[in-house]
Amino acid sequence: MTIKTKTRITNRIHDLGIVMLLIIFVSFEEQKQTKDQTALREYIFTEERLIDFDDVTTPKLVVSVISQDSIDTAWVSPAKSSARSSGSWKFSYVVKKDSFIVGGKILLRTPFAFLAFSKSWTYPQVSNSSDVGFVSGATSNPATEFSLSIGQNRPFYYAIRMTFTNSPPAVGDTITIIYGDTLLSPNGRTWSNVHARKYEFSILTDKKGSGSFSKIIPVPTIQIAAREAKHFLITVPSISQSGDILTVKITALDQYNNRDTNYAGSLTISCVDAADCGIGTTAIFEENDSGRVTLDFAPSAGRYQLVAVDSAGSDFISNPFLVEDSLPEYRLYWGDIQNHTNISDGNGSVESFYDYARLVANLDFVSMTDHDHTYGKFYLSAEIWEIIRNAARDYNNAGNFVAFLGWEWTNERRGHKHIIYPTDIGEPYGFINHPLPTDLWRALEGQRALTIPHHIAWGSRKVDWTYRNDEFQPLVEIYSQHGANEFLLNPLDHQYSGGRTPGHYVRDALAMGHKLGILASSDDHFGYPGNGWMWAPTALDSTARGTGLTGVYANDLSRESVFAAIKARRVFGTTDHRTIVDFKVNDAWMGSEISSDSLPKLTGQVESHTLIKNLEIVKYDGKEYSSIPLISGTNVTSYDFTLRDSSFNRSSFYYLRVTSEGNVNDRFAWSSPVWVEKPLAAECINASLLVDTIFEYSPDSSNVTELGLCFESTQNAFSQSAELSFEAFDITTAGELSIFLNGIYLADANITAGMSWGIQQNIVLPRYLVDSLNTIRFEYTHSDSPATSDEWGLRNVFVSGAKYPSLVVIPSDTLDFGFVEVGNSDTLFLQIENISAAPLQISEILITDSIYTVLDIPIEIGIKQSSETWIVSSPVVRTLSETVLKIISNDPFNSNFEIVIITNSQPIGIDEEKLPISFNLSINYPNPFNPVTNIEYSLPNLSNVSLIIYNLQGQVVTQLVDGEIPAGVHTVTWDASNFASGIYFYRLTTDEFAQTRKMVLLK
Repeated sequence: MTIKTKTRITNRIHDLGIVMLLIIFVSFEEQKQTKDQTALREYIFTEERLIDFDDVTTPKLVVSVISQDSIDTAWVSPAKSSARSSGSWKFSYVVKKDSFIVGGKILLRTPFAFLAFSKSWTYPQVSNSSDVGFVSGATSNPATEFSLSIGQNRPFYYAIRMTFTNSPPAVGDTITIIYGDTLLSPNGRTWSNVHARKYEFSILTDKKGSGSFSKIIPVPTIQIAAREAKHFLITVPSISQSGDILTVKITALDQYNNRDTNYAGSLTISCVDAADCGIGTTAIFEENDSGRVTLDFAPSAGRYQLVAVDSAGSDFISNPFLVEDSLPEYRLYWGDIQNHTNISDGNGSVESFYDYARLVANLDFVSMTDHDHTYGKFYLSAEIWEIIRNAARDYNNAGNFVAFLGWEWTNERRGHKHIIYPTDIGEPYGFINHPLPTDLWRALEGQRALTIPHHIAWGSRKVDWTYRNDEFQPLVEIYSQHGANEFLLNPLDHQYSGGRTPGHYVRDALAMGHKLGILASSDDHFGYPGNGWMWAPTALDSTARGTGLTGVYANDLSRESVFAAIKARRVFGTTDHRTIVDFKVNDAWMGSEISSDSLPKLTGQVESHTLIKNLEIVKYDGKEYSSIPLISGTNVTSYDFTLRDSSFNRSSFYYLRVTSEGNVNDRFAWSSPVWVEKPLAAECINASLLVDTIFEYSPDSSNVTELGLCFESTQNAFSQSAELSFEAFDITTAGELSIFLNGIYLADANITAGMSWGIQQNIVLPRYLVDSLNTIRFEYTHSDSPATSDEWGLRNVFVSGAKYPSLVVIPSDTLDFGFVEVGNSDTLFLQIENISAAPLQISEILITDSIYTVLDIPIEIGIKQSSETWIVSSPVVRTLSETVLKIISNDPFNSNFEIVIITNSQPIGIDEEKLPISFNLSINYPNPFNPVTNIEYSLPNLSNVSLIIYNLQGQVVTQLVDGEIPAGVHTVTWDASNFASGIYFYRLTTDEFAQTRKMVLLK
């Protein structure tokens, strides 16, 4: 459908629109706009099917930027605005050299948006003039016709594309793009980002329609400024000793947590409830204070909270703080150790990130954990990693501020983990080369590092808890801006219902036997650590999902002390507030593992930022969760307790859970657990010695008797799983026999009544629970309390390697076809192995995307055998296809094994404004082929390149490349007309890189 309108360019009348493949073209001629024409436009827009530009179906733009252009000029008006302003932004571009041709294009890139679509720049759209983010265009030449569309070169990176279809712009012409056009409707406006900083809007030109773009320099930028201060962040050291001089830090913030650097005024500071803490003073903000002041004071011993009152009579409270008479065992420090910047999928520079952490959020420690990969792009090149490393080193200042070196392992099928190092020594081991958690931990061996899983129940990103490593992974993030992952359907569960996967929450992992300390972070993507938020209006309001904070009990504020405390699990997590949480069992700190024959003593203290609504101890006794309530609905902010767990009858763990008042949603805090082992009543028996053993209990004793079996395991003895076998009976009536491994409940067993032994029973001992020294506990609950003694028995008890099939797939994570041209096919194979001592049966291999075909599906794979299955990719449209292949088998632990399959059938291009940042040799296409195939490789710099074809015997067939090749993405073609069918190998070698791939010639 084509609509032509006539207008004066001075009237700024623009008409355009696109709905996927339905494009409205615009031509401009000199004639005034009429109301009827406006009505016609509105009718056209409402008739079209509107598209959701949050959807992944938004067309993907593959953009190759090969040069910069400082001759043509571009600018934006207005160039300054306040945080979260709405209006129209006019981008102007003047052609000063080289005219466009038909098919030429202009791209206007909007800043990164991420998931916070209500807080970022509005997603641009051209389909509905009555909806936000409406985009229009114009040219100074009335004869010029063009189309407008919206695309993405990566998720949340949008681009407005103007394609010229007739009378393209010539030298001297001006092109205009209105982002947020309100001419047809005030609802078409655009909302600016809430974060105060400078934003670049790159303009790229492809004047010849070749697919290669030039970037206009200088880049148009919009400066977003903070609004006037609405509240104040007031922080005081949480725990100190009487006589210490404490520094109060006060930051003036607008409603979006931007620092109001222009704030000038005064605050009257005193203690809440008129307590005498020795401060009574006035904090004065001068214009040159940039919205931040500090005060020193020396309070006497006590529990305090400061209140600040401004000139309007509004009051603002600080965090609670304790001043002790004696030297505290540990100090309490606050930090945020999961954040992102514009290095990966975030906003804000490295420098602004650290400045915000130190000078706005008043954090004690922080880690910048940019992704290794997201959306198919690798971020952490050697050059970038040096920038990250140097920044962490430069901003680290022992005693004042701790900066940890860190990054994020971003596996979309095995879960995300942020990694922190205690020194400047450490490298980013990306998931492409380290696809399994075991690969990551193997790469970290010999180093000091922590791998902390987060948003652990989020759909396909959920953490696979069958992998365990207590050395590197002693912690879990319970909360971030995505939501709380304590248990399914908790009050702050993940914002997306698709992010709620049963069986993968913190309580699930703890119940599986993982010894995990609990912390919280922001997962901020906007450069606002410790005060960032994704959904909430402000961190202090907590109206939805605010930031997360981690409290750490450490000796001092240094990398070594804070890292050691985190690793020792002497940590707790909160939702954006500095509530003091102290929890011990038998005087052992949170995170400890202890043993107790008697009833454990549970002690704690809570100093809440706001009124406490509920306080409870969560207990897991190896079989089920329960709650020990402490207070509920009490109008207090401070509470301490001491009690005994009278129900302690087997090994258990405990953690403290605090619910406090928030403005809309409640606030929460969670301590790390304390694990309490209950020793066996009798000496542990070696499992191999137990034969025909009879046990007796007295009617005046407990109704429960127990037996403990011990066995040792070398590290690899049970690499997949182990198996417990036994027979059991009860002489009178059958009771309940429960089996525990290392304190974790496994199963209930069948008991035969009478003197006859029951059938042999087998119970799987999961590999993640088997340690070097293990205890199996049989807990027998008798059905009655008989008047006479009761006998029950076990025999033929042994532990062995499991007789279950065990599936291994190579590759284990992703099968990437690379580029496959539409109409062609490519074939790759999966190697399916059975590494166990039982036959592996494959019942089905499922792929939902119709472009894929599975060949040679094995039905049964024998013991220690393997088989190859071929996957054919035959794309029919140009797109980036990513789907999941499922292998259904009788492996009890991998019955639905998943692997990601990717095919790119879009035109080849560089997906950013840079040359490749790493070497790569792609899979040839097509493959199999006859007789011609294409081989693509990427070079990040000028290199001496050798590309050689070998046959199956390792003999050189031909050399395709030999010489110096510039940086870029290159493609060579091999014509194999004179060669026989078979398998061939091609190897790319440079001074810094070598890689070999396989291809199949079929004639």
